[in-house]
Amino acid sequence: NGVEAMSGDAAAPQAWKRAYFAQLNEDYKQLIMFLRDNPEVSAIIANNVRPSQCEGFPKMLLSACGDEKAVMRMMVLLVDAEFDFAAKDFTTFMRERGRLPNRFSGSFLLDRASDFLKDTLHERVMELISARSVSLEVDPEKTAMNLVRNRTLLVQYAVKFLDTICSDSTVQALPRCVRALAFLVAQQAKRRGLDEHVYSLVGNLLILRFINPAVAVPDFYGVVPARRAPNFRVR
Repeated sequence: NGVEAMSGDAAAPQAWKRAYFAQLNEDYKQLIMFLRDNPEVSAIIANNVRPSQCEGFPKMLLSACGDEKAVMRMMVLLVDAEFDFAAKDFTTFMRERGRLPNRFSGSFLLDRASDFLKDTLHERVMELISARSVSLEVDPEKTAMNLVRNRTLLVQYAVKFLDTICSDSTVQALPRCVRALAFLVAQQAKRRGLDEHVYSLVGNLLILRFINPAVAVPDFYGVVPARRAPNFRVR
């Protein structure tokens, strides 16, 4: 009887832990469903909580949404929140990487359109990697040598990237999710009377939240194999 009592006492904490974590799991599921079904909550968080206080929230939110339809429902209010944030200076729209709307939209695009990025940018990025010994530094405070040559080379590489990104074949190959988000930004810009800024606002989304990350860390986003870019980072 004494052995059975001791065994029962040992089992009690384990049962308590199982019940506790089962409840935590259930609470987390309920939170996920609540955020998915009430996108206005995330929009409020976007403009009232510092990015550093919700570091992992964008990816969790993307996972909570699940399908593309739910993501776009969430994006409507998050893009609207970003417009509110940038109301005094629309050049800041989608520029602060840490903000929830920007990280959420960037994670969504980079996740759903990784094949497009690889097909579009692989050749250009590999060309840069092959020319790592060539200096493209144009800051006179960091180097006083060959500034004119460096600027010329930097412009040449930039033009090649822009020609690739803006080509008809690239535009035609844009995935549906990218087109949908660009349309959403353009639509909300026009609704706010910002017709003359539509191209620059859509450009902020596509370049800052989609293209730039893939160029800056191409191995992370699958544009090039990790072994080909061990020390390659673009600034």
